[in-house]
Amino acid sequence: MIAAEKADKGNDIWDLPKRFTQSRDEWFANDPLDGLLGIMSKDPEASAAFLDPQSDPNPDDGKKTGNDRLEYLTRKRDWNVVDGNLFMRNPHDPDSMWGDPLSYSDIEDAQTRAGFGAALVAGTTGIDPNNSGGGYVTHSEANNRVFEGALKHLSAEKNDFPPSLRTSMAVVMGNYGDEVHAATSAHNDSESPIDRSQVLEVAKQISRDRYSYLTLQDSINHEIVRTISSDGDPEESWRRAGRTVGFLEEARYQGLQVDVDDAKSKASWEAKMDYHRWGGVANFIPKVGDAVQREVDVLTSKWLEEQTTRIEAGHARDNAEVNTNGEDRITALSDIWRKANPDIAASEKPYVTTDKLDSATKDGSATARNLAGKGS
Repeated sequence: MIAAEKADKGNDIWDLPKRFTQSRDEWFANDPLDGLLGIMSKDPEASAAFLDPQSDPNPDDGKKTGNDRLEYLTRKRDWNVVDGNLFMRNPHDPDSMWGDPLSYSDIEDAQTRAGFGAALVAGTTGIDPNNSGGGYVTHSEANNRVFEGALKHLSAEKNDFPPSLRTSMAVVMGNYGDEVHAATSAHNDSESPIDRSQVLEVAKQISRDRYSYLTLQDSINHEIVRTISSDGDPEESWRRAGRTVGFLEEARYQGLQVDVDDAKSKASWEAKMDYHRWGGVANFIPKVGDAVQREVDVLTSKWLEEQTTRIEAGHARDNAEVNTNGEDRITALSDIWRKANPDIAASEKPYVTTDKLDSATKDGSATARNLAGKGS
């Protein structure tokens, strides 16, 4: 199917008249390749093998070669599969100038990338997004390569990042929460397991949708609390927690700045947060004990309260808010850290703990700003 698309010079191989899709919005019929990718998502191993840049597309030819499927689907494919004009095309030569005189006005299907987004989740996480009840699974090498490839190609799209993939990538980033937390809290590239500039750009694009942003934030909250509650270095855990919070808050600001003059986007972000409409990430992240989960719930609750307060005050895009509107969340993080480290907390006042976390948050914000200045 991909070969057929590449051979079609007019990028019209699947295009259907707009009047047909208005009365019968059949996603699979409108975009058969996306429909097939949706079916493939039910088999995570197959999805990973298909999207893995190192998988051999022709294993019987004796040559060991990779493939460009992931790059093609993220950056090169024409996703405008619905005719955006009312002209009758020439059935004998649909790719001619007269057959499709306004091909540039073609539009995406209403359910564009639904199948690809599902296959991307399956191929990176190893979990069937249509039936995720089995929970988190250990990543294969192919899963990791698909994840790194998705970061690379989608971050390169910058503000052309497809809105239809924001939630899918939020789920993926959350599933790789340990790598993302390590990247967003790193001092430099050598400390980070993945490209920090790519992480920033994808987080920025995810943040342009509030429910996708919530998905990312909640999953990273899980990773932050899990790290604080582990047997690792207590001081490193609070430093990383603060830096990650600041990094992702700066990514949110950068994302909102893209749409600052977009009335529709502004209305969407500033509508009241409805927690019950949000699907959550529980099945895509490692399980934690009840005590840790309760702390995560507190942290996410504080974050939601801050978002609601910010929106109701009309400051969804206020630059000053990046560093000042996070005090309750930082205080909650301080309390969580002190409970996990009672011996240290006994000799350190709550003010000092909160102040250290607050400083680390500003460091994380500064890191993200510096990366953006380098052209992330």
